[in-house]
Amino acid sequence: MNISSGKLKNIIVDQVDSMETTLAHIIPEMTANIIGPILLLIYVFYFGLEIGTCFLIPLVDWNVLYMKSVIASYGKKYQQSVKSIRKMNNASEWNTLVELRSSRCSIKRNFLSEIQ
Repeated sequence: MNISSGKLKNIIVDQVDSMETTLAHIIPEMTANIIGPILLLIYVFYFGLEIGTCFLIPLVDWNVLYMKSVIASYGKKYQQSVKSIRKMNNASEWNTLVELRSSRCSIKRNFLSEIQ
C-alpha cells in the first residue's frame, strides 16, 4: 500500500465529515420526531378512547385547514418563484446582484479594518 499519510488523512476526514450530519443530527432527530408523538398518542389512548378521540379531532382539523391554505397559495407563490428565477437569469440583473454583493463585502471589510 503506497498511500501517503496526508492523502489517507484527507480521505478519512472527508468521509467522517460527510457522515457526521447524518449520524449526529438526522437519525436522532428523526427518531425523536417520530417516536415522541406516537408515544404521546398511546399514552392518551391509554386513559380512554374518548380522551384520545378528543385529542385527535383538533389535529385532523388543523391538518385539513393547513392543506387548504397551502393549496390555495401554491399557484401564486410558484409564479413569484418563476419570476424571481427569470430575473436572476437575466444577465444585467445578475451583474447588478453580483455588484451589490461585492460592494457589501467591501463595506464589511472597510468597517472591520476601521474597528481594528
